[in-house]
Amino acid sequence: MPESIAPTTQTVDQVLVTASPWLSPSPPGVIAALDSTYSVAGPVLAGFASTIVALVAPAPTSFAAGWIVLDLALISIGTLLIAIQISFHAKAAWATPQEFLDWFPMARIDGVALNELRIKQRFFARQWFWYQLRARRLYHVGMLSFLATIAALVAPADWSVLPSLDFAGVVPFLIGIAFVLLEVWWLVSLRIDDWPFRHLFVAPDNVDEPDPPPPGFGPELYR
Repeated sequence: MPESIAPTTQTVDQVLVTASPWLSPSPPGVIAALDSTYSVAGPVLAGFASTIVALVAPAPTSFAAGWIVLDLALISIGTLLIAIQISFHAKAAWATPQEFLDWFPMARIDGVALNELRIKQRFFARQWFWYQLRARRLYHVGMLSFLATIAALVAPADWSVLPSLDFAGVVPFLIGIAFVLLEVWWLVSLRIDDWPFRHLFVAPDNVDEPDPPPPGFGPELYR
């Protein structure tokens, strides 16, 4: 364990104030959000990418960028599946304080046991963070690869249409590229506070309570 547990005669009430606190997720709903990402969105995207591989692999040369489509789709499948596997380890490491107390009821009446239990929870919470960080990075790679796969799949075979005004064969490709760039912009905006137009999709850290509250929103939302 990364933290030593010193013997103590503290009561449970004293430990509640002085012991190492529970590590909580931030934002509060991140556990459920990531769980749905890796258990629902990840497999769905990997399934779509696998369908694209099955479509293109028999005759890749019949597509304008057939081999590129296969490469990007396989990258997407691989990174998404690895992200799902890593997320299993992350989920196994996370438990709420209430669950810890249910499993180790002695901590409800023994200060030493409570202090030890909190240290154990912090240890596994750090493991959860380590796993989910790597799973999230792989998921981002898989998402970008999937969007790039779609763009490459609809790439026009004849770029000579560009000088003319007939963009019918180019528009799907341009839309695909636009979504790839939007995803890149989104990922960068999550990490750079002053990124241009970040406020359009990323909530600022100093969100104030609306005054008055929006219609249909009760005061219990702001307690």
